[in-house]
Amino acid sequence: MSVIKIYSRKVSKDLNYATIEYLIEEHTMIPLLDTEVAADVVGTWPTEKIVDYYPFKRVWLRKISGSSEEKPKRFVLLRCRGDSMSPTINNGEVMLVDTNLNRRIEIEDNAIYIVRREDDTIAVKRVVQKGPNVLLCLSDNINYKPFTIKIESEKTIQDYIIGRVLWIGRELVK
Repeated sequence: MSVIKIYSRKVSKDLNYATIEYLIEEHTMIPLLDTEVAADVVGTWPTEKIVDYYPFKRVWLRKISGSSEEKPKRFVLLRCRGDSMSPTINNGEVMLVDTNLNRRIEIEDNAIYIVRREDDTIAVKRVVQKGPNVLLCLSDNINYKPFTIKIESEKTIQDYIIGRVLWIGRELVK
C-alpha cells in the first residue's frame, strides 16, 4: 500500500484512512477512568482504574492546554453523572480534564473545574474565586443552588481543585 502526503498528513492512497505511523506520531492516548464525577451533589474521588483510551492530537492538546509541550499524564477523561451542569455538560458525557498543577493554582473565574468539597466528595462546577480562601461553585442548571468551599488554613487551593475541564464529548447514539 503506497502512502501519500495530503495536508502534511500521511493517508492511505487506496482507503483514505490515516496510517498507523501517522496515528502514533501525531496522537496520544488519554485514559478514561472508571468513575463518574457528580454534577449533582455527591461524587467520589476518581479511581485510577482505566476502562478505555481515547486518541487526541498532540498539537491540539498543546493548543487547548496553553502549554508549549503536551504531557499526556496530566490529562484524564472522566464521565459526568447528573444534570446540574446542563446544558453545558449533560449526564453521561465525557470530560477531558487537565490536572496540571498550574491549572490548579491559578483559577480562571467562571471556568469549569473538578472540585473536591470539604466533605471529600467530588463535583464538576463552574468556579469563581471569592477572596484568597473561598471558592464559589456554580451549576449551569438553575435548579441547583451554588455552594462555597472554604479553604482550610492548613490546606491550599490545589487540595480542592482537581483539574480544569477543557473539552466535552457526547455520544449521539447509545
